[in-house]
Amino acid sequence: MSLAYNNNYITFNFIGINTNQPKRVRYQYKLEGIEENWSALSSENYATYGNLPHGKYIFKVKSKNGQGYWSEPIEYAFEIRPPWWKTWWFRITLSILILTLLFGIYRWRTASLRTRQKQLEKDSRR
Repeated sequence: MSLAYNNNYITFNFIGINTNQPKRVRYQYKLEGIEENWSALSSENYATYGNLPHGKYIFKVKSKNGQGYWSEPIEYAFEIRPPWWKTWWFRITLSILILTLLFGIYRWRTASLRTRQKQLEKDSRR
């Protein structure tokens, strides 16, 4: 999934099902790209992340039942796209525009100096 840069406040809801002891289910999660370690063991079945910078992420969650057995981690991959002013195509376009502007200023200044030189040569002959 790909999200816009301003859709960077995310809440993940999850649930581990255990018919024997549902109140004893515990969770651990992490968001790869932000966190290196798993969260503390918790009974909360949601995780909220706000103001995420642009980039690629993988949310992982695993649960532990009342008997102490862990589930395999479940993964959800997503990406937050950069704003348009931080994209490669904008930077290239801006670079081309700046170089074009500098070249135009150079050409204009050179032409005005030549015109001024011709005017001075004409005045000095009189």
